[in-house]
Amino acid sequence: MSQNLLVHLPNFDMSKYSSYTAKNMKILVPTDFSVNANHAIDYASVVAKATDAELLLFYVYSLPITLHNLAYPLITEEMTRAKKEAHEQLAKKCVEISDAYGISCQSLVVTGNPVEKIVGEAADAKMDMIIMGTEGASGIDRVLFGSNTASVIERATCPVLVVPAQTKPFIPRKIVFATDYQDNDMQTMKAVTKLATKFKAELLIVHVSKEKLNSDRDLIEQFSKAVAKETGFKEPFYYVMPHDDIQKGIDLFVDSVGADMIAISTRKRNIFEKLFDTSLTKKMAYQARLPLLAFHVIDTGETTGNGDF
Repeated sequence: MSQNLLVHLPNFDMSKYSSYTAKNMKILVPTDFSVNANHAIDYASVVAKATDAELLLFYVYSLPITLHNLAYPLITEEMTRAKKEAHEQLAKKCVEISDAYGISCQSLVVTGNPVEKIVGEAADAKMDMIIMGTEGASGIDRVLFGSNTASVIERATCPVLVVPAQTKPFIPRKIVFATDYQDNDMQTMKAVTKLATKFKAELLIVHVSKEKLNSDRDLIEQFSKAVAKETGFKEPFYYVMPHDDIQKGIDLFVDSVGADMIAISTRKRNIFEKLFDTSLTKKMAYQARLPLLAFHVIDTGETTGNGDF
């Protein structure tokens, strides 16, 4: 780790990063009409109410068989019926949400690959956030649903909030941001502090240290000063958590402070990193017990942390 890592923090070009400063946030909420997806919609509605955001409920119809099949007319008929039914269900849900929460809600139904369509719509419509569910349990459902969620996290350019099935739909009061001191973590801090302010939530910043606790404490002191300067948010609490395993260290810390949301930076990795290691963010998405908010950050050219995120 470099003692000079925070020197470059004031120079970020935040115009390239999805911001929470817009008058009306826009939140994309994918659904497959499952119980867990409906649960994520409920959670998103609460978040939208607290942040004055607009919701877009989004359903992707995937063709069951290829269009080259001899039964193409039947496929077309089934697709038309399924999309019409989905439109009606989402329209009804939007009315319920608008009546209950007093927020704007729209819906959209498309055909294609779920991950590609979710990521594409979020980018084209300049969404500020994607909120989607994950099973958070063992078994094939977790693997299939979790893999789509993890893929969206990896490919989306806006923040992705993963909502486990057991999470109650309420505004978080304690948000933990896990940092490894990379320069571009300040991008996430700027967004997290604004979100914490909207939520009126307590913000706790933790670094899991495998060694050199004293130097890590010095770094987090520097980081705290930079956060105050860059964000004007002067109320976070800073901690260094000693543990050999980053994910387990975060889990232990989250449990010890009673947090109800985790925020983390996620970065693009090269082909060799993808072949030999699964990112910490993806691991946490698969095993989510609390809502996990993953922020994509822009590469500043400085890599001073452990790179596991």
